[in-house]
Amino acid sequence: MHRFLLILLLSLVQAVMAMSQKIDPMLCQQAAQLHGTISEFHVTRNQNSLEYNKRVVEKLISKLDHYGILFTQADVEAIKAEKNNISLDLILGGCSFASAAFDIYQKKIMAFDSVMKLDATWRTDFSVRDSITLFGSLNKLIYEKSEDELKQKIIRRIKYLTLIDYQTSLDSVQGSLEDFQAKQDSLISGIRQMEACRMAHFMSSEEALVQSFMEDYMRAIADSFDPHTNYMTIKEMEDFEFSLSEEIYSTGLVVDEVRNGVYVVVGKIPGSAADDMDQIKEGDEILKVKYNGKDIHPACLEAAELMNLLNNPEPEEVSLNLKKRSGKIENVTIRKSLIENLSNEIGTLVLEDSIRVGYISLPSFYRNMDNPNSNSSQDIATQVLKLRTKNTDGLIIDLRYNGGGSVQEAVDLASLFLSGGPLIQEVSREENMTLRDKNKGAIYTGKLIVLVNTLSASASEMFVSMMKAHGRALIVGNQTFGKASGQLMGPLTNPDTDQEFGALKLTVMRYYDLDGKTFQRTGITPDIVIPDGFPHTLFSEENQDYALEPNEYGKNIRLKRSPFEIPKNQLKTISDQRQNSNAIYHSLKIFSDSITQEMKSIKSVPLTVDEFIKTFYYEPYDSAKYDYPVDDRFKLEVVSGLTQFGHETDEQLRYGIASDATLREAIHILRDWKRLGDER
Repeated sequence: MHRFLLILLLSLVQAVMAMSQKIDPMLCQQAAQLHGTISEFHVTRNQNSLEYNKRVVEKLISKLDHYGILFTQADVEAIKAEKNNISLDLILGGCSFASAAFDIYQKKIMAFDSVMKLDATWRTDFSVRDSITLFGSLNKLIYEKSEDELKQKIIRRIKYLTLIDYQTSLDSVQGSLEDFQAKQDSLISGIRQMEACRMAHFMSSEEALVQSFMEDYMRAIADSFDPHTNYMTIKEMEDFEFSLSEEIYSTGLVVDEVRNGVYVVVGKIPGSAADDMDQIKEGDEILKVKYNGKDIHPACLEAAELMNLLNNPEPEEVSLNLKKRSGKIENVTIRKSLIENLSNEIGTLVLEDSIRVGYISLPSFYRNMDNPNSNSSQDIATQVLKLRTKNTDGLIIDLRYNGGGSVQEAVDLASLFLSGGPLIQEVSREENMTLRDKNKGAIYTGKLIVLVNTLSASASEMFVSMMKAHGRALIVGNQTFGKASGQLMGPLTNPDTDQEFGALKLTVMRYYDLDGKTFQRTGITPDIVIPDGFPHTLFSEENQDYALEPNEYGKNIRLKRSPFEIPKNQLKTISDQRQNSNAIYHSLKIFSDSITQEMKSIKSVPLTVDEFIKTFYYEPYDSAKYDYPVDDRFKLEVVSGLTQFGHETDEQLRYGIASDATLREAIHILRDWKRLGDER
């Protein structure tokens, strides 16, 4: 009976697939294979099918129409009505849901393209009172009820983008309708060029549109398990692997998007090909990019796409049409050269105040699988040993903005400061392990502060958890991100052809402290909190769609030795008093609250020139109100040879440290710690 039903179901699926030739059945089989792989190995059990189908549909609609300018509410409901077909499709490799959703998507893409090609869409009067509704990132989009309302929403979005470009082009807040009208044609031309490029990607062929749709569908399938389980195309996988390389082929140009589709040169990496070219200056605007015989307007490139062109092995050379600040137009060709990948470099300084402090900034827990001698823990060990010769009174390791990396590197880094013992518990569907420090001794036993913030995640949090379990370090800063899971990444291969069709990053592990508790979603609270302007509720795991729920493992592991003695309560009391008397920390708290309010808000923005500028005018930041007095700043000794960047990195670190309120307070805390120890 079951066999008969299976044959019947297969026949139905094949019949549906035969009805629609738009989607290659192989793509639907790949989607099913992706789902099957995740279901088999994901750290959680299979999702409830009804809830999972709902997630996939919501994710897909969001990816297809991020700004709510493609679908009406009726279109959204029509796609959602097909969600019950997802489960069967993902079991049997069918195309029922994908075909139905794609038909709606294709019609709306064509309708949108028709609207964008009408000259009337772009002829708009900016003196007529109008407004657009903006939703904070914590709000759900509202879709229009009719096609006419959708068309008006598209036009209002064009006006909004044009006014944003106008405002950012002003040298001051002084703008006017007359000044805008003089620039209006040029501004609208730029927006139209950018939108035309975006649509050209979709309209090049039905095959390209199908491929783009199915890639978003597969991303939705993966993302609906948890925010860190992700599908990547082969190109995205190559770019990701390339970003982890110690050396990269790059032009060495650092560019920034100052307005929609407008990119300028903001710097050159020392020692790169661009660095040797005097004709390229900061402030140069990129008018055209040429490579492999193709000319591309910058508005046709997303920021990430332009960075890939400038910083990947292919193409080997790139030609740029540059507009100088003088107005002169010049053409330059840059042949890429091999340079160090700066994103994984460690920065080290000695900060000299009334005490001497060793400072190490670690951007990620990197690990080179091909070269066991090239990893973050060994590089940190080298820096610590050098700092020991500088007679420092304490050490600060800065893990702010460190999004994680290798868990083994977090374990190895903890081992530098401990003398053996259990560190953290790792739990998967196959086995439960306690990761341990297998070394007999520590290379540094002095005072240790670890700086964290909301963007300290994953392996960073695991390191902090290890330090807290042993009482080895004082944790200072802000609540951490809250990612207590681990992922593995590998290629996805078609079993019939052995051809790769993408890659999967899959959540396969959870992590718990030695008490069996998790920091999943909640993050880790520092021993001493210092406001830094990042609202945890907005920039953390708990704000991610479908984040894993926190749970307890239930296994308690006791340490054999007593933890280090740190006068946490005394240091916290002194620090709180100092922060309460300093205006900068109060201002950072207000700033954090204002961001939270902004992201939760729904507001109507006027689309007349004068009122728009008033709405988006912000009081300039007055550093004199908040920064430390000049005579209270650090005297800095830059230790020669410690940073791997060289002189330029030293200067960058010095510049940032001079007004770093969190680091400044950490120095005060370390000074208090030394004084309390001297008084005993």
